[in-house]
Amino acid sequence: MKKWIPLILAVTVLVFGTAPAQEKEKMDMASVFSRFPVKFYGFVKLDMSWDDSRTNPGNFVKWVDRESPWDAEDDSQQNITANATRFGFDIGGPESDKIKTGGKFELDFYCGGGLAENKPSPRMRHAYLWAEWVDEELMLLAGQSWDLVGYKNFAKTLNFLGGWFTGNIGFRHPQLRVQKTWQMGEERTLVGAVALSRTIGDLSDDPPFHPRDTGEDSDIPTVQARLALHMPLLAGKAMFALSGHFGTEEYDTNAMDESEDYDSWSVCLDFNLPLHKNLKVNGCAFTGENLDDMFAGIGQGVNTTTMKEIASQGGFLNLCLVDLVPDWQFNAGFCVDDPKNDDLNKFDRHKNMNVYGNAKYWITKDLMAALEVSYWQTQYIGVEDESDALRVHFVMQYSF
Repeated sequence: MKKWIPLILAVTVLVFGTAPAQEKEKMDMASVFSRFPVKFYGFVKLDMSWDDSRTNPGNFVKWVDRESPWDAEDDSQQNITANATRFGFDIGGPESDKIKTGGKFELDFYCGGGLAENKPSPRMRHAYLWAEWVDEELMLLAGQSWDLVGYKNFAKTLNFLGGWFTGNIGFRHPQLRVQKTWQMGEERTLVGAVALSRTIGDLSDDPPFHPRDTGEDSDIPTVQARLALHMPLLAGKAMFALSGHFGTEEYDTNAMDESEDYDSWSVCLDFNLPLHKNLKVNGCAFTGENLDDMFAGIGQGVNTTTMKEIASQGGFLNLCLVDLVPDWQFNAGFCVDDPKNDDLNKFDRHKNMNVYGNAKYWITKDLMAALEVSYWQTQYIGVEDESDALRVHFVMQYSF
């Protein structure tokens, strides 16, 4: 009798535990389809790189590490990762003649919270909803998205950061944004936007045993603003923009909960300019103080020894050659971030620069291979010799 028990159980599950075919089809459809249109997109990407000196963190570069006194020669390294693989959803919402709505959700695997390189954790890049009043050309965005400072204008390097920490500025933050477009003729538009964004600060150890986020502790959000002019110029559509931000961080100074605020601000000019049908140039220039939350100042915001904001200035320039050779694109650029030396301590990073050139080839319209050679140099306060690295970077990417 015992040998029949498994067979009896299997038949019971098959007869009573399985939904009818029609019901099962309804369940599958409910799990796949939304009542709103959803577009799935992304890419699978492999990055392979070799550096003749150690860079930080390695898979991509923020800066070149300061060489230790016991390093007689440069310490080369190699990295292979698929963590830049990305996927997302564009979500359509209900529409009318007066209003359109939608949202976006996007992930990659570059948060660094995984147990090992081959066990990465997902990282939320975007998660926001939007509503657009068509006639008024007015848009509201709520959620996490790009900062208005330097909005989506990147150095076209293969390095994952797109110029951050070496001359680009602005990242992604949770925010509430209002955007208005003004038509200035048939082909000219002026786009203005203002946002209240989350200030991501440092963990303050004072008072002891109660670390606080200095951005959260400041009581007020960061204010961002941007004004961009889009117009025909030379060989196509050009863009010139002025943007900036202002926020504060609050550092507790002792166990009696006394505190002091430290300002964070920036002013940024960025542009896209089509010089020729095959040649485009884009770039930015910025200045400001306490910019680590904006991925500038080489990641340095407040000097916690002198308790003073660290000022910095920088920018990047990128030349892009397109369509000169079918299926090929070529880029070359220069990036620099230069904090004020008087605001720094010994061994702090006081200058960071990158020069790069790359070639991208589309094997098919969805499969791309690319190769880049770049030179990195980071200078440290009180260190006579700069730290530099030559980097060779190969990429394969399949987009869907």
